[in-house]
Amino acid sequence: MSNDTTTVVPREGNRNLLGQIATETIIDIFSSLPNLRSVLALGGTSKRLHAILLKHEGIIARNQAIHILGDDDPGLVKLAFIACYACSIIRRSTEGVRQFLDAYVNRGKWPSQLYRLRALSIMPKINMGVELVEDWLATYGILWPVKLTSKCFTATESSRLRRHIFMLEAAVTILHPLVERIPEDEFQQLAKRYWETFSRCEVDAAFDVLWKFGPSHFTCTRWSACIGRTTGEVREHLPLPPYIELRQVLNFINLNDHLFLSHWRHRSPIFTALKGSHEGEREEGCTRYIEPFVDDPSAFFTKETATSELFKHEWGDLETHYNPQAIQWNILQRYFFMIGDKDRCEQLIRGGGMWAWEGTPQFLSSFSRVAIWHDDPVTLGGEGCVATWI
Repeated sequence: MSNDTTTVVPREGNRNLLGQIATETIIDIFSSLPNLRSVLALGGTSKRLHAILLKHEGIIARNQAIHILGDDDPGLVKLAFIACYACSIIRRSTEGVRQFLDAYVNRGKWPSQLYRLRALSIMPKINMGVELVEDWLATYGILWPVKLTSKCFTATESSRLRRHIFMLEAAVTILHPLVERIPEDEFQQLAKRYWETFSRCEVDAAFDVLWKFGPSHFTCTRWSACIGRTTGEVREHLPLPPYIELRQVLNFINLNDHLFLSHWRHRSPIFTALKGSHEGEREEGCTRYIEPFVDDPSAFFTKETATSELFKHEWGDLETHYNPQAIQWNILQRYFFMIGDKDRCEQLIRGGGMWAWEGTPQFLSSFSRVAIWHDDPVTLGGEGCVATWI
């Protein structure tokens, strides 16, 4: 006869067993739960778990955010929390926004207590919008250098792109409710205070994302044709469904629609402050430089490269890495080098450009003189039909 028996542990025994689990293990359990509702439900099952949740809320909230974002990049996580907190600013006034900026929008490492569980209630929705923007840009908004072997983002490049999207979303959510409600000089001070938190490199890259995602480009035939040459597909219009979905999720996309007729990127005081926030840093020999929001040693676009000849002129050396039939919209071309990993960008530059200009290029496919190819355009995927010398 078997001596195996099954022991039923009383309810009190379950509690005693729970009390024996180390605090660090319980924090890990909280962090691994699928959503905020589960975290709060577990925290309500006993006084000890509730106390641990309150005491270690910052750690648990940050770990949950990493799970939602699928990324532990410190700048990305921090910006995601800022964008969420911005949705619940109570005092929509000069002083209220200034207090919010002083509390949350700062360089350097955040103290643990700034990561709060309340942000997680809306973070999945905002992150969904950010991912839609990233997918759209990866498909239609990036002109990849012709010689680049892998024409998709690495994990670190994706993190940089998403940081720029969260920067824009937080800016609009924080500042737009004050447009035309407070004096212009006060508004400009607040907007400049926001953008000066980031390095000029990050601000430039964020503005490039903003420029590419403007509503006019959803119906710009020439731009679509230009992108089509890199995707193998030419459309008269870029696809609209993601834009319609995003209007319900992201404030900076919804703002585009409302300000379409007023050239929103150039006239909105939020973004005029963006363009002027680091005025003077483009000058040659300028030594003033705002430290980056997050340390990113693997990035190619840094203080040194941002002030180099590569990015200095409208038709700089970076343009030689692209099919010259896609020469229009210079800002779209350099964006890969603005978010690209240092090793990938340096490898491309070491390989040399594939063509050069004689004279100044005009829009799209009409050139003032000649495009001189250093490589066979057909081999590199170019059509080779624009005044070329092999």
